[in-house]
Amino acid sequence: MTYTAIDIHGHCDERFAAVRTEFERNFAERGAIDTAIAVLRFVDEGKVTLDEPVATYWPEFAQAGKAEMPVRYRLTHQAGLVAVRKTLLAGSFLDWELMTSELAAQEP
Repeated sequence: MTYTAIDIHGHCDERFAAVRTEFERNFAERGAIDTAIAVLRFVDEGKVTLDEPVATYWPEFAQAGKAEMPVRYRLTHQAGLVAVRKTLLAGSFLDWELMTSELAAQEP
């Protein structure tokens, strides 16, 4: 698969140089299409609204006090849901059903 090169701008503290390198590598090797970009494409197409609750599009997400959490909070890391807190078996992150159900059930 061939990806189009993009310019990356900005700066970060040298303590985070390894993170910057991986960020750049993500764009170069994987085309940088991630979950956030996919959602923003839907926003651009009018299929998703940033201030609408996530549960409008993913009803199971309404658990654990998240019924009114807007899509915008998930995209800007304000949701307090950066990772599943439950200890899972190695390789579990590849199990879509498990990961989505765990994230949906988790409190922010």
